[in-house]
Amino acid sequence: MGTRLDTRGERAEQAAYPGRKYRVTAFTTTHKIVGTAFAATGDYDPSWRTSDFLRSFDGDRMVLGDVEIRDVKTGTIVDKPEYVMLSLRSVEMLYAEELGVDALV
Repeated sequence: MGTRLDTRGERAEQAAYPGRKYRVTAFTTTHKIVGTAFAATGDYDPSWRTSDFLRSFDGDRMVLGDVEIRDVKTGTIVDKPEYVMLSLRSVEMLYAEELGVDALV
């Protein structure tokens, strides 16, 4: 039997650290993926724009929550997972809008 990771304690601990939420829309050749990204505000400059958030992201993957995946051609919903790990290498276009300051919980 494997070890089960309980993240509730982590979230309660991290809730004291505010962050900003972004609605991220990513397009691949076949799908439009819309979800929520969270950025901690530890080194965040209040004058940053949403584009600064995207430029400062330095990973190959982005985790999105509350996701909706649509077919690009038909617009029909393909799936609505709780979260996805998006490979930025497969993304053709990416944009975001700020949803505001919030906590992780």
